[in-house]
Amino acid sequence: MGGLLPLLCPNSAEVRTYLQRWITTVAEVLQADAIFWDEPHFYIPLGESRTQGLWSCCCTRCQEHFRVRYGQPLPPTETAEVRQCKQAAMAQLISDVTAMAAGHGLQNIVCILPEHDDLEGLQTKCDLFAANPHLDILATDPYPLWHRRDIAHHAGLLRGAPAGLPASSQSRADVDPGLPCAGWPGTFTGRGNAPDGQVRY
Repeated sequence: MGGLLPLLCPNSAEVRTYLQRWITTVAEVLQADAIFWDEPHFYIPLGESRTQGLWSCCCTRCQEHFRVRYGQPLPPTETAEVRQCKQAAMAQLISDVTAMAAGHGLQNIVCILPEHDDLEGLQTKCDLFAANPHLDILATDPYPLWHRRDIAHHAGLLRGAPAGLPASSQSRADVDPGLPCAGWPGTFTGRGNAPDGQVRY
């Protein structure tokens, strides 16, 4: 399916191995207090790519992940089931890496990226991420304000997350200003050389 993107797939074992090394560096070399997992998400197409309906990831790992979860092949279009499968995959990755970080004595702060056109979908994300026992702070961004959406509703979804975690609907600078040092990864949504872990669209 499709072609390669210069990104790393959250379902890749190589990504977890890379992040394990990164977390060890953050803990032992930087001696950070926390890691801020900023807006973990799959590739989001912009401009013409978005209007063409392009999406990711369609690699063999994601195809198998979808087949096991739904008992059918990964469809060529981004259906509701595909979006749910992607959310579950990202939540699992964050669960895995926050467990690694907690094992090093690091706190974990996760900022969820809200979908501009699917604020109700934020509830599902909140439920998935808030169930993570290694999460210390759960936050999101105030992007709905840019689209003249109800920020009170947006914040209420986060505050109603089942784990009752500390939450913020403010900007990332307001997540926890008392933390003196935090790692800031862009690893699984950033550029990298990992042919076996790359994203396909």
